[in-house]
Amino acid sequence: MQKDSNKSVVLLSGGLDSTILLHYIVKVLKKNVTAVIFDYGQRHSRETTVAFKHALNLNVDWRKIDAQFIGNITSSTSVLTNTEKEVPHIKDVVGLAQPPTYVPMRNLMFLSIAAAVAESVSANTIYYGAAEIDTHSGHWDCSLEFLNYINKILNLNRENKISVEAPFITFSKEVIIQEGIKLNVDFTQTHTCYKGEIVACGTCSSCSSRIQGFLSAGVKDPIPYNIEIPWN
Repeated sequence: MQKDSNKSVVLLSGGLDSTILLHYIVKVLKKNVTAVIFDYGQRHSRETTVAFKHALNLNVDWRKIDAQFIGNITSSTSVLTNTEKEVPHIKDVVGLAQPPTYVPMRNLMFLSIAAAVAESVSANTIYYGAAEIDTHSGHWDCSLEFLNYINKILNLNRENKISVEAPFITFSKEVIIQEGIKLNVDFTQTHTCYKGEIVACGTCSSCSSRIQGFLSAGVKDPIPYNIEIPWN
């Protein structure tokens, strides 16, 4: 099957990074996108709702993948797939090699499935929103090393050469947010909090990195938080 150099697959969670990435791929790179949205039993599943909104607003094709098996497999270890486990405060995960929010092999499985989608739609590139802070916070499947190895594996494909790219992988949260501002991304329609509540907790590691990113960018985050943030 002949590949279309303008077709790509984007992993879209509904979080800040993947949403800005989707806008970047569509508006800047001008790609013909198929957005892949995973429902894997995550406690913050409301992120998929905002993911759909961006896919529809940008008029891109999308696929919702039922990946509940990932949640079933990983619920014994990850707080993101087990609601009986408490989401830790940022102060309790600093310095850990891998935090309890890490979902075992999630990105490896996501990208494998996305590669199958890419073959089915004749796309030659997969984009995902790995960022600098992810590696620093213990998520090895967002590292440059992981990206290089997954591309080596996909390169074994004898007919359908598909590459994985992560344009934000060396970017700070501040830089990503600044890119989102330039692209007119509606930040109110993104979900970051690991607890999955309507009002973000402001204390989990994901909220913490988002808040720090907006503070560093000198911009007030438009979403509400359960704690007072000194935006000024």
